[in-house]
Amino acid sequence: MIDVSPAVRPDLWLGAAAWTERSAFARPWRLLPDELAYAYSDDLADRATIPAGVRLEAHTDAAQLSVRLSTDDHGVVDFTSDDALLRRCSIEAGISDLLIDIPGGAHRVGIWLPTWGHVEIGKTELIGGDLAEPIGTDRITWAAYGSSITMCRTAPGPTESWPAIVARQQDWDLSCLGFGGQCHLDPVVVRTLAACEADVISLCLGINVHAHSSFGRRTWQGQVCDFIRRVREGHPSAALVVVSPIAAPDREHLPNACGMTVADIRDGVREVAEDLAHEDDRLLAVDGRDIVSVDEGRSLLADGVHPTPEGYRLMADRLRPVLSGALAIPS
Repeated sequence: MIDVSPAVRPDLWLGAAAWTERSAFARPWRLLPDELAYAYSDDLADRATIPAGVRLEAHTDAAQLSVRLSTDDHGVVDFTSDDALLRRCSIEAGISDLLIDIPGGAHRVGIWLPTWGHVEIGKTELIGGDLAEPIGTDRITWAAYGSSITMCRTAPGPTESWPAIVARQQDWDLSCLGFGGQCHLDPVVVRTLAACEADVISLCLGINVHAHSSFGRRTWQGQVCDFIRRVREGHPSAALVVVSPIAAPDREHLPNACGMTVADIRDGVREVAEDLAHEDDRLLAVDGRDIVSVDEGRSLLADGVHPTPEGYRLMADRLRPVLSGALAIPS
């Protein structure tokens, strides 16, 4: 048996900014835990320990894979072999011990953790083989920042979030920085991004700001501009894709407490991103309605905001060429 627990083989676990150990378990953090003390938001810290996009990826010739998980909620774990879903397991609150058979021979094996619930990883072992190697260090690295629409709580499984679909199709190393209800341009996000590798960064901005009235007409565009510029300072040569909110049919013209509609929020993101793109060849501005339009949103958004499984697939299909195209622009 080969121990591939996070504390023993951190090189095989991807998508986390840091890990902390507690007894026999390790907790993944998608934002730097030392910086969260200065975020002054318990809600953001809470979302940062939901392991959306966190996963094990390894080349192995093992016959079985076992993992012990502890969670405070129900969730779904996806096991993959090469490019295929090997098995999808539902887990409940408490400790779960999962044992998965792997097809014979050498394979690229993955464990994709849930997009909801606080999950800690215990003993993880590859059984019946001699090989446990990382996928490689030459892959494109991608950091995707956004709201619950990027975290994808409502996806059928963690491999069916739109960032996971894109990452798996492109063979990119994903860091998912989607935080349900908490996409408010927090400085801790910039600091986390600066500390991680990123060849391409996507920023999906605005829908939480509308819902929570985080910024008004006087402050919104200045905050967007400063946030993007600070992200660029941390990654001077990365491809940077700024996406305004996808369609929200019932909120397009609904004023929030600051008197701003989703259409207003979107216009603000577009104007700032287009202004910055005049001086930044590797910055692309994307209108969210080109990803999910108002008409499409009426059938592809389960609650008027969050995509259905078909909606996530559509987002992946439309954002994948945009992100690839941004990477192709010379530095």
